[in-house]
Amino acid sequence: MKLNIRRAIMSDAKDIINILLSNQKFKNCYETMPMTINECALFVMNYFTPGHFMYVVTDNDRIVCTFFHKFYGNNLVDSHKHTHLDYIGKGIGTELTRLDTEACAGLVVMGITPETNTMSMQCRINNGYTVLGTIPSSWDNGHELIGRIVSYRVCE
Repeated sequence: MKLNIRRAIMSDAKDIINILLSNQKFKNCYETMPMTINECALFVMNYFTPGHFMYVVTDNDRIVCTFFHKFYGNNLVDSHKHTHLDYIGKGIGTELTRLDTEACAGLVVMGITPETNTMSMQCRINNGYTVLGTIPSSWDNGHELIGRIVSYRVCE
């Protein structure tokens, strides 16, 4: 497997939307209710507007993962990722996060991870993210309120 990262382009949108849709089966992927295909499309298209950007990680020509970034200041961005179902649990999460961290050089990347998503949180920790703490009962997964772990990394 040879993983490469690049900025997402409009022709990637269909594959990114499909990854988002397939990830809807995970309760730590959405708040309250899963998104419809139209909501996923609007979400993805929003990341092609100013103040947002996406990276995609590819294995040959196949999109393995996408990272969504939203600016909250000059160099502070919120980041979250969605991985293709065929690649979840394959032991590449830390490498995916490392690629995003390198691509975000010069930025401070912040993550707010549901406390139930321990694999994603471990990928951040493995890549030098500092855990600031947990916001208790702040994520509504439709069945209960769970906490979110706040972490960040200054990307050099």
